[in-house]
Amino acid sequence: MLTSRLPTFRNAVLAALLAAALGACADLRWHKPGAGAAELDRELGQCRQEARFRSAREAGLPGSALPQTIVVDPQGRTVAVQPRSPDSERFLLEHDLMRLCMRQKGYELAPEPPASVRN
Repeated sequence: MLTSRLPTFRNAVLAALLAAALGACADLRWHKPGAGAAELDRELGQCRQEARFRSAREAGLPGSALPQTIVVDPQGRTVAVQPRSPDSERFLLEHDLMRLCMRQKGYELAPEPPASVRN
């Protein structure tokens, strides 16, 4: 009797794994109850611009350079290494500031519903 339920259980597990994998590939969009597409575009543009200017200003401050790490390479030489480039740090800061701005405006980043659900 147990063997007759095994294929059904296996199919259920495979279906759940497939659904989880497909959900992980879903596009993310900003959602706010009552906000239309025009309002979303306007506020997203404002947040992007504000984040871009603020991150550039903060990344350009004197003394804001990342500390270097001193390591020894495989040939035994001492080398100073910077963990990440200033551009990648500025990009990450800009991204975080933009997300913070949108959340403060009441938006939530969530998976976009499939086209069949939207229509």
